[in-house]
Amino acid sequence: MLYRIVTEESCPYAIALGFASTTTTVVVILALVHLYFVVKYITDETVRSDMYWIVLMCPITTLCGLIGMFVPRSATFLNAVALAYLMLCLFVMVTLMNSLFGGRQSLSAYLTERREVIRVNVFPICCCKCLPTFRPTETNLRRIEWTVFQTPLIRMCLEIMNMVVFLELNHRNHWWFQVSNVLGLSSMFLAFYGCYVMTPLGNVRLAQYKFKTIFRLVDIAQALFSFQKFFFDFLAAIGFFEEGPILPSLGKSQFITSSMLSWEMLLISIMATYLLRPSRNSVFDKYHKPNSATPTPQSGSTPQMTDLPPVRPPPCMKHSESDRLSLPAVSDSPSPFKKTRIAPSRDDSVI
Repeated sequence: MLYRIVTEESCPYAIALGFASTTTTVVVILALVHLYFVVKYITDETVRSDMYWIVLMCPITTLCGLIGMFVPRSATFLNAVALAYLMLCLFVMVTLMNSLFGGRQSLSAYLTERREVIRVNVFPICCCKCLPTFRPTETNLRRIEWTVFQTPLIRMCLEIMNMVVFLELNHRNHWWFQVSNVLGLSSMFLAFYGCYVMTPLGNVRLAQYKFKTIFRLVDIAQALFSFQKFFFDFLAAIGFFEEGPILPSLGKSQFITSSMLSWEMLLISIMATYLLRPSRNSVFDKYHKPNSATPTPQSGSTPQMTDLPPVRPPPCMKHSESDRLSLPAVSDSPSPFKKTRIAPSRDDSVI
């Protein structure tokens, strides 16, 4: 009887564990490759710090799921850790957008200069054309950021309360857990809405950084984890999964969720490797710079102007303030670095 249980009951679990271990190993290897390019080819420290969170999203999620599959008693806590990390990655996308513009103030100035407005008729209420628009002030941008940042805070509080209720009742067949799932999904939808309002701003400038692609990958990972967890937990709550000799019904739902998430994160990692490669992404600014510090001028190129040595006034010659003539500086480009020219005095021109 024991041999029959081991062979028939544990065989699907063993196959799933082996498959999840393989996919998690590949995801970790790809993450190490991504970290190498982020460390080596991104100059800005703030952008690099934000990219660390995005790069580690897939390996941390799959590792939490894999450990939960091997240690089922810890699956609930590890799923909460993975979900909180995904929520933080969603907020990091907003901070990455600010970092690429040089800060919230620079983003507001950029949008105001180009007369862009904040539109709230985005998915899922994109059909409501009667909704007002708002100016891209720093205050309004900060409010949108908080609609995204609220979800990791609420999720953490809900998971702490879930653990308290579970330790008190020693089971999860209670109405509170369903209320917790509904509150978590509502908070997630609000965060999604804030991201959909924020990300269209400055699309022209952010296109070279593949920002929209990065956001879509994070959005897909977050949605897959949240909806799958809610769906399989709901099936376990209504008794869809039978109690088995190896795992209970809730353990089966968590096992299936983690198993599916392992190969889904692998697909997201492969897509990120191809779509965000440094040759097509301006975030990796060092990758696009020439290797040599003094590049050789190419044929047919316009000769560059060289700085002339300062002109010294003739000796034994004094000038009064009334004899000097100053001309305003001429600048052909809007560069912040202004070039000034020193005009010769009247007596020097005569000489």
